[in-house]
Amino acid sequence: MLLDAAINVFVKPSTTGRGYVLRTDDEAESLGTLHFDREQHDPNKLTTLDPYEYGLNDPDLSRIGPHRQVNLYLPNDPVACLDWERLSPGNVVRRIRGVPGTWAEPVHAPLRVGVLSTQRHRPSLEAAELVKEFLPPEGVELEWLDALDWPALRRALEGGRFDVVHLMLDAALKKDMPCVLIGGTSVSLRDVVHAIATRSTRFAILDDDAEDRTESMAPLRWGAQSLPPSSHTSLLLRSGGSPSGTEAAVGEVYRGLFRDETLTVAAPALANGTESIIGSSDREPGLELAQATELADRRIFQLAADIKRYDPDASIATNVQTAVMEPKTCYGELLLKEDTGEALKTALREIESQHAHEADASDKRYPVVSFYHPGGVAVLPSETLWKKDTLELHFWLDVVPGGILSRSMPAPSIVSRLPYPLDFDVLVWSEHVRFTRDSAPLRLHATGPTEHAVFPVEALPDAPGRAIVFLFMMYDTALVGAFRIDVAVNTQPPFGEDAQTLEYAYLSNEWFNFEEAPGTSALTIFVDKRPEGLSIFGLAPKQRPWYALSVTESDLYAQDKGFYRALQLLAHEAEAAERNDTSFTIAAHGTKLAQLGREMFGLLFYQAITTDLIKFHENCVEPLPDGSALTIALSKNCEAVTVPWGLLYDMPPPVDYFDASTLRGFWGYRFNLTVRPHVARSGSASAMLPVRMGSAWLIHTETKRLAEALQPMVDANQLRIEPMQVVDHALPDLATGNYDLIQFYCHGYTKIPNLFSPEETNRLRETYQRDATQEDRPFLMVSASAMDSLIEMAGGTVTLTELAYGLKDELRKAPIILLSMCGSAQFTSSGTGFVPLFLRRGARAVIGTEGPTLWTLAREMDTEIIRRLLAGQTIGRAFYETRREFARTHALALIYTLYGDAEAKLVA
Repeated sequence: MLLDAAINVFVKPSTTGRGYVLRTDDEAESLGTLHFDREQHDPNKLTTLDPYEYGLNDPDLSRIGPHRQVNLYLPNDPVACLDWERLSPGNVVRRIRGVPGTWAEPVHAPLRVGVLSTQRHRPSLEAAELVKEFLPPEGVELEWLDALDWPALRRALEGGRFDVVHLMLDAALKKDMPCVLIGGTSVSLRDVVHAIATRSTRFAILDDDAEDRTESMAPLRWGAQSLPPSSHTSLLLRSGGSPSGTEAAVGEVYRGLFRDETLTVAAPALANGTESIIGSSDREPGLELAQATELADRRIFQLAADIKRYDPDASIATNVQTAVMEPKTCYGELLLKEDTGEALKTALREIESQHAHEADASDKRYPVVSFYHPGGVAVLPSETLWKKDTLELHFWLDVVPGGILSRSMPAPSIVSRLPYPLDFDVLVWSEHVRFTRDSAPLRLHATGPTEHAVFPVEALPDAPGRAIVFLFMMYDTALVGAFRIDVAVNTQPPFGEDAQTLEYAYLSNEWFNFEEAPGTSALTIFVDKRPEGLSIFGLAPKQRPWYALSVTESDLYAQDKGFYRALQLLAHEAEAAERNDTSFTIAAHGTKLAQLGREMFGLLFYQAITTDLIKFHENCVEPLPDGSALTIALSKNCEAVTVPWGLLYDMPPPVDYFDASTLRGFWGYRFNLTVRPHVARSGSASAMLPVRMGSAWLIHTETKRLAEALQPMVDANQLRIEPMQVVDHALPDLATGNYDLIQFYCHGYTKIPNLFSPEETNRLRETYQRDATQEDRPFLMVSASAMDSLIEMAGGTVTLTELAYGLKDELRKAPIILLSMCGSAQFTSSGTGFVPLFLRRGARAVIGTEGPTLWTLAREMDTEIIRRLLAGQTIGRAFYETRREFARTHALALIYTLYGDAEAKLVA
């Protein structure tokens, strides 16, 4: 069927401030009005998506169609969530967010396509063949996504590195939540759609091969309706059981995207009714599907997950496979038969009797945490906890990871040499959730199923929000592990936020194997601002574990300014050493740094209101082996706390003239240390070569050497360097570029009020200006003077204020950022600075400096970090090994700090 000429329809706010007006190209011609108050409607809580329910009833709407393409221009607000295909059945509606032209951004070859299948019996070959058939080999880069691990898949999708995402799904509509089975885990389709749309993926194909297309389209359409209003992503919903020609339609979409065309090229082929471009279908969710879900409850999803995790070959009874292994069967034909109930009961009994989680004495065990309903029905990790529900919290050790998703890779326990059975005490502590008991036994047998430590929930909070629960695993009197559970209570979490997350607060090196999870934090120090003041969580399960500090934020800020003053002077000593071609080791030049680090450490741990933090340091920090991952987790209300954590010094400091500081005393040298603000990003791996790096460079002698050092990576097609340029004191490339990595290699200045006396300021400014006139080879990466924090690079200067103004939206691809410039990690007592800005705008990880650094040191360290990232290391491991290597010969290597997600990667 051929379509008539396309028509443009604009949905614009009315002049009255309430509602919207629908107009065609001619501004004078109105098609209708819509009484929809965007200030009153939460897109997550709309009771209806039908625009006609909001007074859209003008008869002129009939002039739109049928058999036309409607280019519907929608504002970036909740009205975009409505079911706009109801404008006229039979039309192809192409949604465009924002003003005309915002969607049709050119995609340059090669077209980056991520392909995934959640179906064990039908891998992603079909989608791949479609891509290869309709695109030239040099025009496409295919990446196979891992369907067995939802956290990894989510990180990959949120990385925003794809132009097209093609997902072949096992979709099912589960009461009020359309779900997808991924690697044995039931995942909300809303979460999948949001993960795709978060980073402006241009186009996505949700492809379900279920035979009953009515059943299939229902969850797909419901998932599409949850597309975030700010997204520029377009979805093609493709139902299974399609007639011939559907594959050609999908292929035409690929080909049209490759030619920088719009979706109109695929419209005729899509008119067969089995596909929908973001709501061009007029079908309703099938009633038979809703009826089927009354029988297929949460337990099916949990049992299906267990089967796929423990029995990947599905070598169990046929009726179990029929009832549970195939969600499309489970939610389709089987559950609509008269004998459904009996068949399902038989399947469940067989699973329970034959599929206990067995373990041998030699098997590794993973800590697992999950909430349950009575009777062993698990609460899915993507589900909210509701006060009306009866719940239990379970903790156990299992042969495979599972339960609530963890922030990092799961670390297995080391097989114990102690005689079995092993008896542990598990304790629970929470300020938000009340349990009927605070301790429970956990017995671990050499073989057989694992036992659970069970904590019945007595009461959840009344108010909607987040609740925090800590679990402590004890053997005798020793702490083996501590776990922090963060759950949504009485409210659906916003897009991009998990309903339940698990974090390893502490894992004993004697009990857990970090070789299999090197990025997993051995210890997380939680810092919060509470009614009693700044506090640190002390991992003491049998008492109130939050320990108040005796210092205020202002005290720490004043102490941090002392650090910065010392670093300014240290940088000039380093400049003189480099000018004279002499060494600059920490033993010779680190005395003042060690003394200040010791003083700051004492303020935090030794001078607290009680002595409990001294014990915390002795019991949890001191025993950590060198190289252990140590995370400083800052709560939302204390992100402005200014502490140079990597420069803390917890060994006796040098006092006499002949004393020397030791590298191992600095936390930044001894530990793989990361500072994680409240805004945490998932560290997805790009896995797509070449990695696109935005280069914010300043022309300099060392810049040429930097380009030469990176050239082998460019020649090997690992790295693509894309220059960034300041234009009119703004950096537009930062907001518009699709960068995996951004390197600032330039001058920088961080404004810190009242840092120096007028005499000191004049003296340092003279030194900076003298260094800046060394056109042959200036050594320091500093800017001579400024009224605001700024960056000086190719094209001129841009202040922190203008940088923030230009980043109204999040960075497009959640990049890793290297800030190789003076004082980039510094931020004021108000929490403003380069690092906080980039993290709030979506960067996964940022490396900055606590003070001035040298061009040569920055070049060498950045080159090594990039090389390690391209080799597949996490940013945490790449940074730790690089800093440790350079700190042995150069004291300024210690001033670098990593913020964000230590497990962020560029290459899988």
